[in-house]
Amino acid sequence: MIKQMLHSPSRTRYLASCLIGRKGIVVGLLRDGTLALVELDGDVDEAPYGVRRWSVHLDDLEIYEDAAPTKQPERHRLGMTESGSEVVHAVPADSTDSLCGEAAKPLPVLGWSMPFVPTASRACPECVHEMEQLAQMAAGASHGRSSPRPR
Repeated sequence: MIKQMLHSPSRTRYLASCLIGRKGIVVGLLRDGTLALVELDGDVDEAPYGVRRWSVHLDDLEIYEDAAPTKQPERHRLGMTESGSEVVHAVPADSTDSLCGEAAKPLPVLGWSMPFVPTASRACPECVHEMEQLAQMAAGASHGRSSPRPR
């Protein structure tokens, strides 16, 4: 829940009267974990200016323990190929090659890169498949297995 607007960016503070008291879900962290991207509960019609996601400083939020994620999943940046294809790719943080092997450039916005969303309509199916494989391997490793297949 948004409890105050003392530390948030000025554009968010401008609409403090519309945002304070609103509940939502933290869908991402920005600026090295100092800002949270909060998706407000409710319909788009209820959101200020029809915007559901707002950058809010973590100190301005009241975060409930049971809603906190236990482990931060590996994040992939949104990338596009030089050909200008409408397909978007998942690019690991330390690479300029997408998960499917295409050379893709991340799209930086004000010092951070937009995250890859596998459910997007233009998401590369191969990148989505590779992300699923990585998630299965990570789940297997957390259960003491080295591969996603049972022994």
